[in-house]
Amino acid sequence: MSKPILRLFLALIIGPLISISLQGQSPTRFQAEIDQFKADKTDYSKSKNLILFTGSSTIRMWTSLKEDFSDRNVLNRGFGGSYMSELLFYADTLILTYKPRIIFIYEGDNDLGSGQKADDILESARLLVEKIRKKLPGSTICFFSAKPSLARWNLHEKFVDFNARLEKLAGKYPKVYYLDTWTPMIGADGNVMNDIFLADGLHMNRKGYDIWKEAVNEFLSKKLRR
Repeated sequence: MSKPILRLFLALIIGPLISISLQGQSPTRFQAEIDQFKADKTDYSKSKNLILFTGSSTIRMWTSLKEDFSDRNVLNRGFGGSYMSELLFYADTLILTYKPRIIFIYEGDNDLGSGQKADDILESARLLVEKIRKKLPGSTICFFSAKPSLARWNLHEKFVDFNARLEKLAGKYPKVYYLDTWTPMIGADGNVMNDIFLADGLHMNRKGYDIWKEAVNEFLSKKLRR
């Protein structure tokens, strides 16, 4: 194995394991959910113009995804309360196997909430982009901004900083985008809206998902041909 290939192997395979270990989490803590996805024997890789949504519980709990985008071919592969490094770890199963045309990714919220450094999250995001680009060079990748929430509003400055850096990272690659869902969730007073969440103050209710639905539709209409 040549040195460049070895370095790539270490970055894409061993790197995520080290990252997750440092966070005190097992890379297989969501294995039961992953196995459920594997149990679905539908060959989505042959599905035309597939739009994949993946990431943490904000995606997992978007149970109306198919109804919200009934005119499009969408698939939900959100899992647990995952981190960016865990999506990287499971990228083969949750992204590459489906060969989607468009990939919407939501990670960073739980990462920041658990005290992770933005540098580490963004490095996992960079490796994820590189991995997808290698296997699916024609795909479009779109990172959702980390959303504001009542439960984590005390960290809002860190979220704003992370989002700015995530947008900058996305801008370094062709066909990689950043979707701002932070701004439309902020009220006129500069604080996060208080009527768009469930009782936990973290996960969104229907009104919150309507904001995201509008943002996604606007992105698709402006950036992509149907």
